[in-house]
Amino acid sequence: MRIISLIFLLAICSNNIFAQRLLYSSDIPVQKLRIIPEQLRGGTVSEQLSDLEYIPLNSGKKDVISSISNVEIIEDRIIFFDYQNGGVFIFDFKGNLIKRLKEIDGYKRKNDWHYYSLGKEGNRFIIIGESLKAQFDKNGELIELDKSYKYQKTSPKTKVGSSYYQSSQLFIAKDTIADYALKFQDSVLIKYDTRDSIKSSYNSYVSVVKVSEDKAYAVFPNTYQLFELGQEGIINRTQFIFPLKNTIDTSEYVHFEDSRKSYDFLTKNRSKIYGVGRPIPYKQYLILYISSFGTSGWVAMNLETNEIINLTKILPDKSNDYMEFLNYNFLISDGEYLYSCIYPNSIQSAKDKSRQESHEIRKSYQEFAKSPNPILVRFKLK
Repeated sequence: MRIISLIFLLAICSNNIFAQRLLYSSDIPVQKLRIIPEQLRGGTVSEQLSDLEYIPLNSGKKDVISSISNVEIIEDRIIFFDYQNGGVFIFDFKGNLIKRLKEIDGYKRKNDWHYYSLGKEGNRFIIIGESLKAQFDKNGELIELDKSYKYQKTSPKTKVGSSYYQSSQLFIAKDTIADYALKFQDSVLIKYDTRDSIKSSYNSYVSVVKVSEDKAYAVFPNTYQLFELGQEGIINRTQFIFPLKNTIDTSEYVHFEDSRKSYDFLTKNRSKIYGVGRPIPYKQYLILYISSFGTSGWVAMNLETNEIINLTKILPDKSNDYMEFLNYNFLISDGEYLYSCIYPNSIQSAKDKSRQESHEIRKSYQEFAKSPNPILVRFKLK
């Protein structure tokens, strides 16, 4: 891939870096990477992408996705969770609706909001709700139903080699901090620092993500850190360093005592980065989301060279009729392809740009404007 982005290695690191402070061994090797968001570049669709395909999601008028809250892929199925109406939609990769799950046999919801999340364990997808954990196969057939499930703010165990890791969210109950951030087998490797008062709901993703059978990465909320995990423990720690104008330092923690204060602070300081997370393994890349109110975006870090490309800044061109291809909130991979979506109201901007460039947009693309659902986008990085 042609890399247009720019990344700098630092020999030293500032001590005033925003993060929920984490407690871990000082013996962990550290790599310090400086990223200047303004200098990250993306190039064009024709330079950076291949196998780009737009797939309309076909469903009846009563089976419309209001908003995409979460997405999972199981084999040849892509599964959407619509939190607004509590629905789960299962499509194949041709855009055909296989099944919609609104109700679960044997379980009665109090209202439309009582499915909390969608997840995946092996070749099953999981719906979590109030006192509910329901497991389904890829076609939406119920396999196991637990109506006395107690929701835990911990992630499922992740197997790396012959070992297991498990992470936990910062707050497991109101004002109750978890007694660990990351476990390796039965040992605690990383803990949260109880001196901190960060309670912001922003960037609350906690993930241990496998990139191979013997390697994974851990990313924690409100932090600029990335931990590489092996089958014998933590291999190393990457510390991302941003320019001062993009960095939230420890003196500003007071603004994150609650979501209202943090929202006001980030609204006034739109260039401040409040987290690096949402890791997605893809071939030789680890894709991360850099979060701020002004400069958020997906970046792909080459794990072999540490070079970075800004996916959000890849510009549509004539090769894809100036169509958008990437959604800020939705990006997922099956290992071979990356998947995102666009919405029907974005088609008009592609038509306008094509007109400016004396280019004719494909009729099939123009038809997307009539779609009641988002349009699935599938592509590869070159």
